[in-house]
Amino acid sequence: MINVKNLFLNGLVFFLIIQFSYGQNKRVEIPYDSKASRPVVIPADVNGVVLVKEEYGRKKAGRSYYSFQVYDTLLQQKYAGVFDCDSRLNLNGYEYKQGRAILLFSSDARETITVVQMMVHNGEIEKNDYVFAKGFILSQLKVAYPDLILAGKVKKTPTLLKINLFEAELEILPLAFESKKSQIVNINPSFEAGAYVSVSMDVNRQDLLLVRKYNEGKIVGDDLKIEPKEGFDLKGGQVTEINKRELLILGSYSKRNNDGIQGFFITKYFNSESKFMKYYKFSELKNFYSFMGRDERKRAETKAGKKNSKGKDVRSKYRILSHDAIELGEDYLVVGEAYYPVYRTERVPTYYGGRSHFETRTIFDGFLYTHGVVACFDAKGNLKWDQAFKIEETKIMRLSERINVKKLEYGLELAFTYEGKVSKVIINNQGGKEEYSGTKVKTTFDTDKVKVTDMGDAEHWYGPYFITWGNQKIKNKSEEQVKGKRKVFYLNKLI
Repeated sequence: MINVKNLFLNGLVFFLIIQFSYGQNKRVEIPYDSKASRPVVIPADVNGVVLVKEEYGRKKAGRSYYSFQVYDTLLQQKYAGVFDCDSRLNLNGYEYKQGRAILLFSSDARETITVVQMMVHNGEIEKNDYVFAKGFILSQLKVAYPDLILAGKVKKTPTLLKINLFEAELEILPLAFESKKSQIVNINPSFEAGAYVSVSMDVNRQDLLLVRKYNEGKIVGDDLKIEPKEGFDLKGGQVTEINKRELLILGSYSKRNNDGIQGFFITKYFNSESKFMKYYKFSELKNFYSFMGRDERKRAETKAGKKNSKGKDVRSKYRILSHDAIELGEDYLVVGEAYYPVYRTERVPTYYGGRSHFETRTIFDGFLYTHGVVACFDAKGNLKWDQAFKIEETKIMRLSERINVKKLEYGLELAFTYEGKVSKVIINNQGGKEEYSGTKVKTTFDTDKVKVTDMGDAEHWYGPYFITWGNQKIKNKSEEQVKGKRKVFYLNKLI
C-alpha cells in the first residue's frame, strides 16, 4: 500500500483547483490545457467522487505520473496524491465497486497490464503489474467482485481474462469458440457472483450468440446457444439476470452477411430453456423516429412504409446500446441508446514508381449518439408501448452509456447532458412522456459568460443528486481573480 497523505511534501505538483458553493450545490474548476489528457471522473456513491488526471509533461525515466483527488459529497477535497505507471501504457478502463476505484492501464504494444486500486475512504493506493501476451487490445472491463473481467483480442483472436483483486492473480478464461470471426460482445455481472459473457460467433456463415456464465474462473451451468431465424444474423446481446433461473437477453439483428441493422430481438430463458424469441423492426416502433425534425421524420417514415408494404426489410444505420432490463410487475422496461458508426476520408501521400501520389482511405471516426428509446414488453415478449427522446449528438470512440436511468415508483427518470444542461425525461409506467428543459450548469461567478461547453457528461451520483463534468471556455470582465478568458474542466453537483 502507498499512503498518499504526505505526498505533497515530496514536491509533487497538482493542478490548481477552485471550489465554490451555491445553495446546496457545489462546483470544482480545474484549469484545462487542450494538449493534456482529459481528467477521468469516477462517481463513488456516498463515498464521494474520484478525479484522475495524467500530469502533462511530467514523464520521467519511462514513467508517467497520474494525480488524483478524492472529494466528499460536498465536493470538498478529502485526499490527494500521485502514482506512477509505465509511460508506454494507457489508461484504458476504470470502474467503481465496493469502496474501490479500479483503473486499468494497458497497451497493445506491451506485455504488461497494470491495475491500480484506490481505497476511496482513505486514499490509499494498491498497484499490481501482470505479464500477458503482447498485443492484447482491451475492449471491455467489468468488475464481478472480487474479480476483474477483461475482454479483448490478441492477434485478432477473442481473449477473456480474470484478475482476482485480492490475490493479484491473472487467469485466462476458456471461450467455447475461439476464432478470428468471433467477438466478445458483452460482459454482464451476475447479481450474486460471477458474470455472463456473450460471444457473437460465425457458424456456417451465420452469426449466432453464445452466453456463458463464469464464477471465480469456473464455468457455471450450461452454455446458452441462441440461433437466429433463417437468413438472419445476431449482432449482440445484453443479458439481464431476472432471478437465479431467469435471463432476459436483448440484442440487434440483421440480414445474413449484411452490416445494415433491421431491428432488435428479445428472448427469455428459464432454467436454460428458451421461453420465447421475438423480433422487432425499428420501423415497427411507433416513436422510433420521433426525435427527428418534422420533415426528416416524415421522409424516414415514408421510406420505411414503402419498403414494408413491398415486404422488403428496412436497413438502418442505427445500432442500439441496451441497458439492463427493469421489471415492472410482470412486464419489462428496456432503455436503449441509439447510435451509429461514422467514418471520414483522408488523403495520404504514397510513393511508387519514383513519384509521389495521394491515396484516399476511409477511417473509423467514432460512434455518434442521437436519441434514447424506451420500450415495454409483457411477460411473453410482446411490445406494449415505446417512446423516444432526443439526446445531445455526441461522438465518442468507445461505446459507453450516456443516459442515466433511475427507477421511480411511477416510472423511469432518464438524465443526460444536452446543450450544456442536465436534461431529464420522465417516462411513466403507461408510456407517457414528460420532458424537462434541464438544469443549467452554474459557473463560479454570476458574471461569467460561457462561450463553449464541450464533451459534457452526467451520471447519477447518490440519492437525488447527479454529478456533471466537462470542458468550458469562460469569459469574465469583472472578477479580478479570473478576469479575462479561462479554459476549465468543471465538476458540478446537481439535483
